[in-house]
Amino acid sequence: MKLTIVAGLPGAGKTYLARRLETETEAIRFSRDEVRAELFDAPDYSTEEKATALEEMLRQARECLQAGHDVILEGMPFSRRSERDAARHLASEVGAEFKLICCVCPEEIALERIASGRHPAADRDSSLYHEVKARFEPFGDDEQVTSYQSLSTRSKNCQ
Repeated sequence: MKLTIVAGLPGAGKTYLARRLETETEAIRFSRDEVRAELFDAPDYSTEEKATALEEMLRQARECLQAGHDVILEGMPFSRRSERDAARHLASEVGAEFKLICCVCPEEIALERIASGRHPAADRDSSLYHEVKARFEPFGDDEQVTSYQSLSTRSKNCQ
């Protein structure tokens, strides 16, 4: 079994890529955005709320991994090393392979996607993009990262 996380800035195509991988691999996909919507009637997108949604997403992922299913985690940038380490630790605890994918695209494409307003999370705007970009902790030398580049605003395709 495998635990895959899809990291990247807002608008980079993480959800698109995760859904494609879900279809291709028959893995179970968990999105922090979707988990948050299930937990909170009127999300406020606070740090505490995001942490609660991540904790629940990891709990659900643990159950699926322990049942022998592959899991994909997305719907958040995984911008903090501690978030990536929590997922890596979970994989280690349950004996799953761990894969870290970073979805990237040019800033102008990400901002155009964000401006389209098609994302279900109400906190998605250009200021969030810049905030996440400023705080994104670089990947460590010990983090084996596979990079996927999203090339087009039309295709929204990470390749």
